[in-house]
Amino acid sequence: MDVETTDPRQRGWLARLYQSGQYTDLVITCSGHTFTAHKGVVCMQSSFFENACKKNTFKEGETGVIDLPDDDPAAVKAMLEFFYLVSYRHDETSIQWTLHAKTATLGDKYCVQPLKIYAYALLKETTSDLSIDWVDFAAAVQWVYDNTASDDQGRKILVQIAMNHLDEMLRSDDVFSSFVGGAAEFGRDVLVASQQANYKTPDSTRRTYICGGCHTSWAHDKLSELCPRCRTDQYSIEDFLIKSRWSCDSCRLEIDSSNDPHEYAWGNDWTCPSCGEEGFHAVD
Repeated sequence: MDVETTDPRQRGWLARLYQSGQYTDLVITCSGHTFTAHKGVVCMQSSFFENACKKNTFKEGETGVIDLPDDDPAAVKAMLEFFYLVSYRHDETSIQWTLHAKTATLGDKYCVQPLKIYAYALLKETTSDLSIDWVDFAAAVQWVYDNTASDDQGRKILVQIAMNHLDEMLRSDDVFSSFVGGAAEFGRDVLVASQQANYKTPDSTRRTYICGGCHTSWAHDKLSELCPRCRTDQYSIEDFLIKSRWSCDSCRLEIDSSNDPHEYAWGNDWTCPSCGEEGFHAVD
């Protein structure tokens, strides 16, 4: 029968066991720090520790001591707390970017997926009333990009946070260059996300609609109710992915479109909704 381990009634005894420090039978060392734990608790939640503690398999199974020389002690402590408390202590008055990033990667490394999910959730919980420590944020970016796969959720979270504070970041050359220089992939991902955001969110002052006659999508200033392509006045307002920008050959009005410039190379047949003249060319 499955037991819901997040039930506080089931977790209460684990919390007491952790806080008492009694009956431990496992020692974990890390960069001069020593932590004690219970094999029955740790091994049931991590296949890595389960295999390491098996008798007649590895020396750790005989000695009861596991050394984690490459890991951050604060992240290891957070992982051990999570085994017992389904959470770990952190400063709630500031965002501890590096701690959450390093703890999440331990979740991957030691096969503790719930830990990774929890740490990334904390990383994502940014609030407007908390100022960002950009030095720590840069360190978290560097760590995540050095220790995760290209499709890791942590990368997406950090990119989105950067997008949400892009103006603040760009106001300081030191802030932006401090981590973009060390994590070129991050800089690229932010640029891609920024471009996609611009494409998916047309200027709010421009009408975005899909033509009811030729079924192409456009965005331009509300200068005409007619489709530049087929001149019908039947349309419905709709968000769309902007693939190209076109400029009127006569008055230089620019309109955004879902048309592929390679597929619709005949923009000279379109009628400008501003000046009424025909002829558009794709803007590079």
